Amino acid sequence: MLARTKNQKNIMASGGYLRPLTAKQKEWAFRNSVEHFAYRHPKSHKCTCMDCGHQWKSDRTAEHCHCPNCKARLKMVDTYARINKQKACFNVLTTCNGYQVLRIFFIIVRLRKGLKANPAYIEVGQYWINAKGKAEVRSIRRTMGYYIDSFAFGSAMEIRNDDNVYRQLADQWMYPRYSIIPELRRNGFKGECHNINPVKLMVSLLTNPITETLMKLGDYETLRHSLESHVDWGRYWNSYKIANRHGYKIGNISLWCDYLSMLDRSGKDIHSPSLIMPKDLKAEHDKYVEKLNRQRAKERMEADRKRAA
Repeated sequence: MLARTKNQKNIMASGGYLRPLTAKQKEWAFRNSVEHFAYRHPKSHKCTCMDCGHQWKSDRTAEHCHCPNCKARLKMVDTYARINKQKACFNVLTTCNGYQVLRIFFIIVRLRKGLKANPAYIEVGQYWINAKGKAEVRSIRRTMGYYIDSFAFGSAMEIRNDDNVYRQLADQWMYPRYSIIPELRRNGFKGECHNINPVKLMVSLLTNPITETLMKLGDYETLRHSLESHVDWGRYWNSYKIANRHGYKIGNISLWCDYLSMLDRSGKDIHSPSLIMPKDLKAEHDKYVEKLNRQRAKERMEADRKRAA
């Protein structure tokens, strides 16, 4: 897709300034994102490190071992096979011309007995996020098929429509060393995503004050719930601030939000500290569940009576 907006044109012009992977990044990706095996012959008990090709004899039946040559931790497999193929995805977080860039790479490793592993690294896509929270995808072309790695690896990097495939690929292994734009660092982002999709988290940090406040408070469970659930947090934000101001610890944020929803449906004040900060949250939640169930049953009986009349 051709770059049409000014932001997209800036992204395409800035893409050429991104540097290739360093040797440390490649080594980290190989060590952390793919599995490592020691193939042991079932009869001769000769073990082969599929990483470096070193061979030794071992009668141990442990699930894991260490290669005497390269010291890598390997998964021991009894097999007659001589080849193996590994494929994984990893990400690198960097900055370029004022953009926060999340780069998506594939690592492909073809392992053969007796030979040293020679992995290949292919960049398939990038997320470019500006200081205002606008995210664009720059990627190679996808092909027909339902596999997540269905890419035309020889195609050019262009602006693409964002979809669930790129979001899934962006939520994989993350290289531990990163650079962050000042706007994200100001809003509390320090590189850790706390089991939240990185793109969703960074965009929300730049556009939503609630996300920024929760990140700075360190309430990561509530932050995760606010981004990944379908709850309208605008309704309950003032209640959360009241509870936080009184030092109330919410043990189960999902249960608490459901409890507030039932309070609201019952006509109660969801800003009252005595109601929104119960000592036993589960007991109060169950009490209102029973109350609302009785109310619904009564409404159904009344509707049936009117329909019969």
